[in-house]
Amino acid sequence: MPQVAWPADGRRVECSTDATLLECSLSAGLPLPHACGGNAKCSTCRVLVLEGATGLSSPTEAERAMASRLNFPDDVRLACQARVRGDVAARRLVIDAVDEALVEGEFHLSGPHSLGEEKRLAILFCDVRNFTAFAESHPAYDVIHILNRWYARAEGIVKASTGHIDNVMGDGFLALFNDSRDAVRAALGLVAAARELSPWVEAQFGAGFRVGCGVHAGEVVCGAIGAGGARRMTAIGDAVNLAARVEAETKHAGVDVLVTAGVWEQVKSGVEAGKVVEVLIKGKSGSYALHEVRSKS
Repeated sequence: MPQVAWPADGRRVECSTDATLLECSLSAGLPLPHACGGNAKCSTCRVLVLEGATGLSSPTEAERAMASRLNFPDDVRLACQARVRGDVAARRLVIDAVDEALVEGEFHLSGPHSLGEEKRLAILFCDVRNFTAFAESHPAYDVIHILNRWYARAEGIVKASTGHIDNVMGDGFLALFNDSRDAVRAALGLVAAARELSPWVEAQFGAGFRVGCGVHAGEVVCGAIGAGGARRMTAIGDAVNLAARVEAETKHAGVDVLVTAGVWEQVKSGVEAGKVVEVLIKGKSGSYALHEVRSKS
């Protein structure tokens, strides 16, 4: 008989061939929520398949519909639909009443859904230089007006480079791209757009307008985060934090765009090289070589 292992629970049980994972779990005394009675009308019996995915039956039509609705990755299955054909290892994703309430609430949301998936992305941080001082010395209306004018331009530049703005934090934002070359192209476009905007800001408010950008590429976790209707798709992880640190270093280096070494290798044939700075980054061990990039003349 095939065996189903539940490593997180320290259990390994034999399961009748063609029984569902839900049936196998319950017969072994391992609780697994199934609010709809095991009819694929909810997702409370979801499990993460750790090993032996081929030991499970293919998703049923009802399971595929649920997976599409909630944007499940391939290794998340509905235990009530997945039938055991061989040895498999899985982990329960809904453990207690709090988990069950979150899952039920997610089922009724109209906004973005994702259980979380790892992706390799290029991450761009962009920040307006010296904007705190500007905000402290100008009326709130002017502060918001300039930022909205800037973001209207910045969004178009990011989209034109096949990226999207993931998060806005006052006068700075995070944008995500599938390719480092797209991220660097956007960074250079943002710098150029800020220069074009600067004379208007100078004429209207007596202050220049400049931005700095940092680009890094690495593994991130993407998913819908937040409570209720405020959920939004975002990316988190060490790579995101490092990209933010790279942007901060542009201020100290006195440059517009800095990228990490891995990004530089991807883009160096299409940009003009600037200075290289060796920096110690807070929270990271060792030094990092950051490369200034400029648009080719």
